[in-house]
Amino acid sequence: MSRQGTIKSYRVLIELLQSPLKPNRNQMLDRLQSEGFEISNRTLDRYISELRNEFQIEISYDRFSNCYFIHDESTEDVNSFLRYASMMHAGETLGALANRRNMKFISSEKENTFKGIEHMHILLEAMQKRKWINLTYRKFGSNESKAYELQPYLLKEYQSRWYIFTRLGDNKPYRTFGLDRIEQVVMTKKSFRMNDDVDPVAYFENSIGLTYDNNNKLQEVHIAVKKGQAEYIRSLPWHHSQKVLKDNEDAVTFGFTVIPNFELIQKILTQGDSIEVLKPKSLRTEICKIARQLVKNNS
Repeated sequence: MSRQGTIKSYRVLIELLQSPLKPNRNQMLDRLQSEGFEISNRTLDRYISELRNEFQIEISYDRFSNCYFIHDESTEDVNSFLRYASMMHAGETLGALANRRNMKFISSEKENTFKGIEHMHILLEAMQKRKWINLTYRKFGSNESKAYELQPYLLKEYQSRWYIFTRLGDNKPYRTFGLDRIEQVVMTKKSFRMNDDVDPVAYFENSIGLTYDNNNKLQEVHIAVKKGQAEYIRSLPWHHSQKVLKDNEDAVTFGFTVIPNFELIQKILTQGDSIEVLKPKSLRTEICKIARQLVKNNS
């Protein structure tokens, strides 16, 4: 079976294990077979082992109820795996459909969306092996490239662009670099020890996007959005902490627990006159300040 096929079978298993049904072995085999995977008990055991060893997804067995379940305390991030599996599935689907007749019916973002993804392989290898990388980078607005020696920690996607979260060295600050602006990356032979006090994924948990400052405090952010526009935010949440606080005929009030940052302000501004910041007062004041400057710039 191809790697894509194996990943798809993993996804089927995990979705079944996350459903209200607590499956036994026969139900797991039946579900896989209904999706077109002809596998044996031995193969199922191998899949469970691979999910544990490769993706840190612990599938446990309860002898009393004769069912399997995902052991949450031993599992790192099931949702990250499901996003990864969905990406592979989307790529496989588009690849299978790609031909001259179909291409005129498919439109994607500008080509810069995929610029830099050719560096992913070496970055992943460097992270797995804990190796320093030499990176040549040209930031936006600069005519000159700059060389960095970095410890790579995490590949992160945001708004259809990919970034590498790194550390400048032991006891040094963290930096994020856009893959689309990397000119060259080389994995060195020098090893580093990852800082155990920092969870690269959790580093961004309290903010929207890529701007992070753990010295700032989490705040409750409340926004009121006109009804029609609110449905877009409801269907594509800005943050995992998003919740609906009030829903009436005219507007929906959303709440977030985040560290206010540049990306949050940008999202608010894109809503134009459809949005009102209710709290905190400091964020409301900042939006008003920007709005006044916009009016001045365009008067």
